[in-house]
Amino acid sequence: MKQKRMIRSLHIEGFGPLKDVTVELEPFTVLVGPNDAGKSMLLRALATLAEAGAHPEGWRGPFRPPHSLELVSFERQAAPVRWHVRGEAHGGVPFEYEAALTQGDRLLHQERVTCGEATIVRDPPAIAFGVVSGGPLEQERFGGPELPLHHAHWLARSAQQTPEFRRFQEILGCVRPALSIISGIRTYAPRAEALRLGYVPPDDPQTDTTPVEPIALEPSGRGLPDALVALMLRRREVLQEIEERLRRAMPEVQRVDVEQLRPKGGTVRNVLEIVTKRGTRVPAAMVSDGVLLYLGYLYLALGPSRHSLLLLEEPDHGLHPGRLEEVVKLLRGLTEPNADGTATQVVVVTHSPILLDFLRPEEIRTVTRAQGATEVARFSEISDLPRLLEYLGPGEIWTNFGKDFSGAGDELDH
Repeated sequence: MKQKRMIRSLHIEGFGPLKDVTVELEPFTVLVGPNDAGKSMLLRALATLAEAGAHPEGWRGPFRPPHSLELVSFERQAAPVRWHVRGEAHGGVPFEYEAALTQGDRLLHQERVTCGEATIVRDPPAIAFGVVSGGPLEQERFGGPELPLHHAHWLARSAQQTPEFRRFQEILGCVRPALSIISGIRTYAPRAEALRLGYVPPDDPQTDTTPVEPIALEPSGRGLPDALVALMLRRREVLQEIEERLRRAMPEVQRVDVEQLRPKGGTVRNVLEIVTKRGTRVPAAMVSDGVLLYLGYLYLALGPSRHSLLLLEEPDHGLHPGRLEEVVKLLRGLTEPNADGTATQVVVVTHSPILLDFLRPEEIRTVTRAQGATEVARFSEISDLPRLLEYLGPGEIWTNFGKDFSGAGDELDH
């Protein structure tokens, strides 16, 4: 079943080296390129949209101190920073989302979202909303200029709200499927040292620290022991599937466990352990980085906490090359729709030619930087690609020819 709920393309202007760049996305997309090409900045630009929606101060959250928009744009007299996202919401309904930020007291310059026939256009404090085919849009003036439309503020209800604001919320409900994709973007760059750690418990020893499902890992992977406790208590079948997949990859592993420790006068801390087939209990501090990283990816792929778009920084980091094919299969599996039709789109940044060899050409985007500006191209559109693939895998093609693929097929023939 083809994934329907996803971002199809992203256009960014003025965000660091992303001067004027468009990247077309698949359900599973891998960005590859040299250092300082702009790969991580693409992820950061996407993550900024979600961060603004989650922060109490909206757009001011990702852009602190006050002049940080200048720092992000790399310009003293910065032109607006712009995002233009196109995609499909649940059921294949087309949507577009645009935002533009400028320097000054009012950070948000413009914002627009269209989902199906419903649309909202903001030029703070003015706001227009309605149905595209239903005549002129209704014009109003609402506060909260620094809060993006996918911020929870706009959904809050109270008896004091005006009829105009309630009509606005009706239209907001119509575009909500698109906005939920924007707010559901999450970044992960798991590191073994963080995966060993649970969340820091509160100082009050009387506080119940039993985790509530689902548990979302921090971007570094911190919180994995707490996430596993939640599975033990409420989703044992999910934990069993994770353990089975871990045993296939790591034959010496029998199962995972979590010991709950209570320091004198402190609160309970969850400590991850690996139990071997011989019954030896190995604490997280002694577990290899590769086992922890693979366990973390298993939780992301099989656990209950799903996101609309998962951004991953270098999943090959710290893993044996022999595990990369399995990681690719896990991540690609996230893009398959569940029973309810939802799936997770995945965008990965890598420098690994080995990982590329496990990908389909249409899943790869090459990222380069010319004259200070990032450029993105489809790997599948390389001239002579079928001839090149007769000799080399995608990783070898990228390693040997870099960004200059012209005449590569003739070079191999000779």
